[in-house]
Amino acid sequence: MRFTQTAVLLVISLFILSACSGSDEDMLQSDATKSGPPKKVWTTKLVPASDGVKRHLTGTIQAADAVSISFEVTGVVSKMHVDLGQSFEKGDVLAELDKTLYKMAVQQNKSTLGEASAALLDIKQTFERNQTLREQGLVSQAALDGALASFEIAKQRVEVAESSLNIAKENLSDTTLVAPYSGRVSERFVEPSQQVSPGASVLSIQGNALLEVNAAIPEGLIGKVALFDQVNVVLPSLSATKSYAATLTEIGAQASIANAFPITITFNDNHTGFYPGMSAEIILSISGLFDSAEYFEVPFSAFTTDKVGPYLYFVATQQTSSTSSQTDNPETANKDTPISNNSINQNQNTIAEKHYIEIVELKPETAIIKFKQQPNINQFSDAKIVKTGVDFIRPNQAISVVETSTQIYNQ
Repeated sequence: MRFTQTAVLLVISLFILSACSGSDEDMLQSDATKSGPPKKVWTTKLVPASDGVKRHLTGTIQAADAVSISFEVTGVVSKMHVDLGQSFEKGDVLAELDKTLYKMAVQQNKSTLGEASAALLDIKQTFERNQTLREQGLVSQAALDGALASFEIAKQRVEVAESSLNIAKENLSDTTLVAPYSGRVSERFVEPSQQVSPGASVLSIQGNALLEVNAAIPEGLIGKVALFDQVNVVLPSLSATKSYAATLTEIGAQASIANAFPITITFNDNHTGFYPGMSAEIILSISGLFDSAEYFEVPFSAFTTDKVGPYLYFVATQQTSSTSSQTDNPETANKDTPISNNSINQNQNTIAEKHYIEIVELKPETAIIKFKQQPNINQFSDAKIVKTGVDFIRPNQAISVVETSTQIYNQ
């Protein structure tokens, strides 16, 4: 409601100014070409409305491949092969546990397997002998069945011993922590001689894949973006003005906090100086009703109105000519019959060129406009318009553009 009142007051003010200035329009027009010092003005670039439809989101950089790794067995850490921030390659050994007990377990299970295998061989021979005797009728069927049962039990004991040996070997292998992919260490949780339990985090690592930005998009904008949209990302801690190209790679299917949907932005390239946890600003270009080239977005101060309607001023250049006379030889020339050469000098003046506009939509600080007669924007210097002092300029009046620049500190 407050914005609506502001917009109404703005329109009323513009028409009051037109009533005051309308009666003097002809006089101002006639005086426009009179000589006088150029009027100092501040300018701004004429921005297409499609460029102005942008939304800014905040997010945090994270590694695409990031995980905490741990041992699958308990033990005492004997060696840590990497430090915080150190890089490594896939398959590199990152940490080791004391292997003494696990090597003993392997040897013990090897012995058990050997005993079970030897027992199986004896029982197998006994079973085969009883089987032959049974065919000759020298032993009972019960004796043969007993020998067969002993043989099956012996085979199971061998299988159990083999499984135990394999488990012991696997446990011994698990005392070595190997890198699952190439990357670097982001956190280190344990030190040598420290007791660790299975599943307890030892290192936090991140891969060398492209970094991502985690953010959330309001529900009002979720329908205006799509996967693989190109966006720009600014890292305020590095530069408030430089942006980096990125791609919208993930859109959440369910709203989370404050009815916002989680999204993931992936940088198009790897950049030095980027680290997980850094704050990022995401700039989304939102498509809308004013994507046509005829619509522009201008600040309120850049236009006013007269009897005809609202208008603004372009910064234009005007070619002027002047004739100068120069005597060929001033020292020997006859005063009665001077001999001179006439030369024409070409000059360029910066002037304010008036153009009427139509206001399409009012925003809190700007307006969407289009020109009643579409001008050739290329003829104006960088398509600039007068930003302030519009009410004090006459059409085609000479102006002087005040150059301003923005300085960003701590950059």
